[in-house]
Amino acid sequence: MSFWSTYLAVVAGIVISVLYPILRQALPRPRAGVAGVPGFLSRAWDASKPYIVTLIFAFVTAPLIMAFLDDKLDSWPAALLAGFAWEATIEKVKEG
Repeated sequence: MSFWSTYLAVVAGIVISVLYPILRQALPRPRAGVAGVPGFLSRAWDASKPYIVTLIFAFVTAPLIMAFLDDKLDSWPAALLAGFAWEATIEKVKEG
């Protein structure tokens, strides 16, 4: 795999793991009135604010993951899972 293919796969894994909680929090909640698209976008933005710094940090961290795992990232699924596992681990450490 080329450097950029591996890098983008690692970043994609991190992005996927960051987007999961954002999308989960942004899901429509039953209410008495109709929220509509503006209500959904507002909730999505509010839910995503805490994760924006993590997302930017992911782009900086991907090369470190690549350097650490070097030859083990021989396919895009391996790189994707490495990025996903990294972000999940950071979240666990942050919470604990």
